[in-house]
Amino acid sequence: AGLAAAQDAPPPAPPAPPRAPPAATTTPDPDLEIHAARERHLSTVGVHAKTSGAHYTKGAWIYGDYRSTGDTDPVDCAKACEADQDCFHWNFHVVEHTCDLKNNNGGLNTDKDDWIMGHAKRYSGPAAEL
Repeated sequence: AGLAAAQDAPPPAPPAPPRAPPAATTTPDPDLEIHAARERHLSTVGVHAKTSGAHYTKGAWIYGDYRSTGDTDPVDCAKACEADQDCFHWNFHVVEHTCDLKNNNGGLNTDKDDWIMGHAKRYSGPAAEL
């Protein structure tokens, strides 16, 4: 009777599937995000520059604060500066999407990785800064 009972018993349950490893959690590198945003915005301004002749580069024009605009796009920022007779330079923050217009003093700081800037056509500064 014991052998017959063993043969009639249901088979043992299969083993549980292995647990999936925990998902990798990575914190985005802010420097890589700034670089990607800067390159994206420089590309956008580059397209505009082909038809407008606008100047642009990585960095920020320091000092010469004139006014901020509500522009959230670097092309609109460049256009706002060009349209304003008191503006000689513009800065666009690639992460916060802010636009600052500058008057005709100050200087270029190319170490500002989270900014792009440009000169209005009316600017006739030293050739080294162009």
